[in-house]
Amino acid sequence: MKKILLYPALAVMALFIVACSGSTDSPEGITKHFIESTYKGDGDALIKSLDLGKDAEDPAVQQMIAGKMNMAAQEAKKEAEKNGGLASINIKDVKYTNTEKTRATVNFTVKFKKGDTEDAGDMNTIKTDKGWKISL
Repeated sequence: MKKILLYPALAVMALFIVACSGSTDSPEGITKHFIESTYKGDGDALIKSLDLGKDAEDPAVQQMIAGKMNMAAQEAKKEAEKNGGLASINIKDVKYTNTEKTRATVNFTVKFKKGDTEDAGDMNTIKTDKGWKISL
């Protein structure tokens, strides 16, 4: 009898984990992923989130972007730690900028745990054959 109850419980837990993991397959999802990775200091995740277009083939460009993203991520991590860490990311609006709905601008607000510290902005996103990415 215990095994009969175990399998449905495991299936429900698996679905819950997948649903809560935060998909990057939408403009909102990639924006949240990018912001979370930024404030965690994860430069590699930032680079994977970017659409570099034709420049992705050039090793010199890749190296330059990797250096800048890692440096920016470390600075953002220090800022987040100074403000008690990341409390929430609120997606305020998503505006598709073309009729094919393959480009979107995501308006967001980031709140930190300490005080009233807040960051807001817009992120440009693009749908690629590898999913949604941040467009530079």
